[in-house]
Amino acid sequence: MTEQAKVAISRDGDAITVVGSGSLDLYSADEFGAALKEATGSAKSVVVDFTPAYYIDTAILNCLVVAARQLLPANGRLKVLVAEGGHPQYVLKTVRFDTIMDLVVGDTRHDD
Repeated sequence: MTEQAKVAISRDGDAITVVGSGSLDLYSADEFGAALKEATGSAKSVVVDFTPAYYIDTAILNCLVVAARQLLPANGRLKVLVAEGGHPQYVLKTVRFDTIMDLVVGDTRHDD
């Protein structure tokens, strides 16, 4: 059974965290992209937390590229948290997104 995707936003001062959980794909890309657009438009620091996600596809990768580009004029860099050995880590390393954003690998997942 596939866990439904969830997207949540939290703010802590000038930092915004966008948490993506479950299976993030084309069907959740609009919601995820809108959350990232809101975050990059109003925060100095943007973190994407994929530690509770177990799947991301190319639609989500596109959202990450758009967000990373949005932060460039202010010399910002997107920070992406992933669980050790998970699919999001594998995909982001395979497509070398660790060269255009900060990829932080953790060893735990959220319990959702």
